[in-house]
Amino acid sequence: MGLKVNIENAEQLVDLDPGVVVSNHQSNLDLFVLGCIVPPKTASIGKKSLKWVPFFGQLFWLAGNVLIDRKNAQESIGAMDDVSRAIYEDHRSIWVFAEGTRNKGRGLGRFKKGAFHIAIQAQCSITPVAAGTYSGRLKLNEWRSGEVTVSILPAVSAEGLEEKDVDDLLQKVHLQIANEIGRLDTLTPVPLDE
Repeated sequence: MGLKVNIENAEQLVDLDPGVVVSNHQSNLDLFVLGCIVPPKTASIGKKSLKWVPFFGQLFWLAGNVLIDRKNAQESIGAMDDVSRAIYEDHRSIWVFAEGTRNKGRGLGRFKKGAFHIAIQAQCSITPVAAGTYSGRLKLNEWRSGEVTVSILPAVSAEGLEEKDVDDLLQKVHLQIANEIGRLDTLTPVPLDE
């Protein structure tokens, strides 16, 4: 695709302990921007409707990723329990786009609580990942389509936290990712004509 991805602090993902990886979600291109840094034995969570996307949906599910129905609270809670067990019993990690939907490069959206519930249930760490804003900057029809910088931040431990701490943990990680996106965007300013 002619896309150059710069990775800052890649060593944070080397020998990553099983846990939760949380990142911002700009577009479907995240697969190409972030796909090169997904640690081994990592699955992701996606909405159940993805299974109806021809080819991709079936591959997503067959690769061991978790599909949840956000409209069915009981099913979502059961899926989150399964994910927590996979982290501490199978030594896997889970990658979550905590905004739950693509922000299209319009700033970091509000985070949903699922990733933070999982981290607390599994008593594991959360590794925040921030991708600089690339929406509107890439020219995919050109040989060199653009450049994106991704930063892996130090892990935030959920060990010893309880369900009552979900909101504080969420806010802490959200602030870290938001600040890092702000820093990354100063390195490569986004055009104002979006």
